[in-house]
Amino acid sequence: MSMVFDASQARQLYLAEGLELCQQLKEGLLILAHSPTPLAQQKLMQRIGMIHKGAQTLELTDIDLLTAGLAALLETSPDPSIQSLVIQELLHHLCDGLQLSFIAYSAISDSASASSRRDLVLHSLVPKVLEILELVLTQLPFPLERLQTQLLVQQVKWMQFWSQSLTLKDLNLISNATLSGFETFPQSIIAIAPVALAGFRVAYEAILQLPYGSLHSSDELSTHSSPKRYPCEQQLAVFNTTKHLVGLAYQTVFCVATESIEEIVLYETHQILYNDGRAYVVWRDRQLPLYQFVDLWEPRTLEILPSTQQSNAFTVLTIKHEAQILAVALEVERLIVEPTLKLNPVASLLVSPLKRCCYGTTTLGDRAEMEVVDVNCLLSERVLAGLPATTKALSSHQQGIIPLLPKTVLIVDDSKTVREILTLTLEGAGYSVLQASDGQQALEYLEHQATVHLIICDLEMSNLNGFEFLRHRLQEPRWLKIPVVILSSHTEKEYRQLSQKLGAAGYFTIPYDGAALVQSIETLLHPNSNTRGWV
Repeated sequence: MSMVFDASQARQLYLAEGLELCQQLKEGLLILAHSPTPLAQQKLMQRIGMIHKGAQTLELTDIDLLTAGLAALLETSPDPSIQSLVIQELLHHLCDGLQLSFIAYSAISDSASASSRRDLVLHSLVPKVLEILELVLTQLPFPLERLQTQLLVQQVKWMQFWSQSLTLKDLNLISNATLSGFETFPQSIIAIAPVALAGFRVAYEAILQLPYGSLHSSDELSTHSSPKRYPCEQQLAVFNTTKHLVGLAYQTVFCVATESIEEIVLYETHQILYNDGRAYVVWRDRQLPLYQFVDLWEPRTLEILPSTQQSNAFTVLTIKHEAQILAVALEVERLIVEPTLKLNPVASLLVSPLKRCCYGTTTLGDRAEMEVVDVNCLLSERVLAGLPATTKALSSHQQGIIPLLPKTVLIVDDSKTVREILTLTLEGAGYSVLQASDGQQALEYLEHQATVHLIICDLEMSNLNGFEFLRHRLQEPRWLKIPVVILSSHTEKEYRQLSQKLGAAGYFTIPYDGAALVQSIETLLHPNSNTRGWV
């Protein structure tokens, strides 16, 4: 039986691969800036084309607009070596905007509340639109007037799309009026745009002055007696701890709303799962992303946990955040049971999304002043903005401890979409899955992982292709016991024959039958089965 994926799954896979392509675009732009060659430009255009095609298929209007702008900029000059610094800067900004759109779509896919999506758009997408508009208006060289007009229209449409989608009324009204003016007076676009930019700025500043949470829909507001505000905006002289779990960690007082806490669990370090540099814990038969409190609050100031973290256990709070459950790891020095904390106010000009989550500072005994931080607010600001669960705050002796299920499959493919579809198939069949984006990364996995039971490998990959990977495998005796199944779009028998000659245990072509692939894996992992390994 073939695997069938609905539109929602196709969209999620596209968003995952789109974020990966955005990262490749950023790397490609750096290469183009230092080594401006037609080949480097061609590779960028290919990646933009891949994103553009998916956006059109899934009708993602804003991504369609941004890819069109990127393509137009790259095509401005046939010789990349004479691109101006302004164009290079614009390319980077548009690429950042593209990445932000993907993150925003991912937040929507993760069922985040409407208010959280608005916050994400307000604090990331809207400032990026304003930044690009100003750069296009003031810095783009005069001979590129046609390109300037095109980019201005695209950016206003981008603003219109998100302000309309998330009912940011004032920004939407200005977008509509501006586009109407562009259509009526196309020869005056460059004259109209500065007025629109000024209007956008005024509307945006006005929105930022509203209390946190006042952009909620009427249905959401009806469940609250008063609008929610950022902690730093509440200007409390005394913090009431009765509805919070309050404790001391990393020289910071943390507060977590007790109604959001599902459970407080003590985990051993060997119970952490790692995949693609992200950390997870298993809780009630669910795999939860694990966030370090130190990463959420100040990821750049504390790279290594204090020495007390050398124990083999740590405290994890499982917290209900919007429609999902997240795990937050804390090295809790002690809990605070005082019913109230006296607060000193934070600076009035704090605008950082992180600093908005600070109620103020307090003193405990003879300790110096410590910040009082709302963990629920941090999750809203950092997690919904795209911060992945990472392992960087873990002490060095914990790195590389990767408990795996009894049978683990390593997928090696440069397409994230293919990897994710395979992962869904294999996890549904009860396997644990690791992913590598090319043969070189797969070799590194094999070098450091204690247990990999089977490998599914593509043939055409950059860095180290499938045939090269098979040759490296033949040179290492301990890897020869791990069966390799080739999954490729090539149907020619020569590819099959060479794969088999290099030691592959099976060969599937895309599109493939998911059930047959799983059955073949079962056969290879359980040799006593009556079914065949080669397909």
